[in-house]
Amino acid sequence: MSDLVRLTGPRFAWQPADGRRHCYPDEQLLAWGTHVMALCGKGMAAKRVPREQWLWPTCHDCAEQARERQAGG
Repeated sequence: MSDLVRLTGPRFAWQPADGRRHCYPDEQLLAWGTHVMALCGKGMAAKRVPREQWLWPTCHDCAEQARERQAGG
């Protein structure tokens, strides 16, 4: 048997923007600068950000949507 773990279900990427960390389906990210649509409906450009922005609060709507999609809802 293989030691590799296969991830199932939707996968997400996170992007800090406007004071919150937002989540979007990872297949949207084609390259830095790509316009992505967060699960909460916020549009933004995917880009590298300073480390401190990763400490921003998580967008509640994005987190809820991600949980629902992971659960198959």
